[in-house]
Amino acid sequence: MTNSEEKIDIRDIKAHYTLRSSTFVTKLKELSFFSFRTRVEALAKIDEVFSWTKRNEWGISEVAWEKTLEANISPLYLFLHPRILSEQPDLLAYYRSIALLSQKGFKKILSISIEQIEQGGRVPNRENSLKICFLINEFVSIIIENRETINLEQILGMMFASAGAQIQGAWNNAIGLEGELLVKKLIIRRLLNQGAIKAFSLLNNQIVTELEKPLELAKFIKILLLNNQGSIVFRNEPDIAIYDRNGILKGDVEIKAGIDTGGALERLGAAMKSFENTRRENPNCECFYLCGCITKEVTKRVNQATDFATMYTLNEIIYDLEQQENFINHLLALSFSE
Repeated sequence: MTNSEEKIDIRDIKAHYTLRSSTFVTKLKELSFFSFRTRVEALAKIDEVFSWTKRNEWGISEVAWEKTLEANISPLYLFLHPRILSEQPDLLAYYRSIALLSQKGFKKILSISIEQIEQGGRVPNRENSLKICFLINEFVSIIIENRETINLEQILGMMFASAGAQIQGAWNNAIGLEGELLVKKLIIRRLLNQGAIKAFSLLNNQIVTELEKPLELAKFIKILLLNNQGSIVFRNEPDIAIYDRNGILKGDVEIKAGIDTGGALERLGAAMKSFENTRRENPNCECFYLCGCITKEVTKRVNQATDFATMYTLNEIIYDLEQQENFINHLLALSFSE
């Protein structure tokens, strides 16, 4: 059996999909999908302020229009009015999702990049607004025409189906970041419970002694300033660094969340390189390798290495409370040591 064919431990697969679930919920919130229906519902309650006399010019077929009215559904739930792009451009993400169009597909068809529009940072010009409206309404019209019935539950399902496809497309790139974020949250939660955090340094360099929802804001936290005068720093290399009160690097944590066995040795090599750089600064620095899976070849290489690191799987850190506690307490102890 080759390394790429090696069977993955079911517990590691479970941890992988825990990260995936966490990513999807986080992204749905970041992309505002949980609030879209509420916002569109508010518009639908005053839909009389929108004129649809030019709907044919905006890509809405009469068959789809009539079926929408017969279903007693406000057109604003389904069709994109040009005014929406001027007044609330980020709602483009909702209407694009109803049309089951991806951002990539949208750009291929219209040669218009819509990411900044959906982020609310740019209002398209009139020409592009009409092109965008026509394409979305054309697709939605076809969907409605080919349905026996249409209701709000189906509309919501279409939106989340499209959102899921969008997030899935970015998942492979996000897994590493999500693994780091999950471990970061575990550390923050445990240290908060122990009363070990004196202050937070944020990515914008602001220092605060209290955060209302530190776990929700974890991605914006750069440094944990500890009561023992040590610190825990979250960055790229190492992913997590532990310093004592004298500013000496005492701990290096590398997190590699991937579970594809073919890339296991590459991820191990990257961690080894980081540990090598760390030990140039402090030969006595303790290193920790948190990985998505351990293959036979990884085990072999680790056993052959001299003073490699303490190795955990993410499964152990997520689900084994004893291992989780040992790991986090070890980090805190390092910040105390001199």
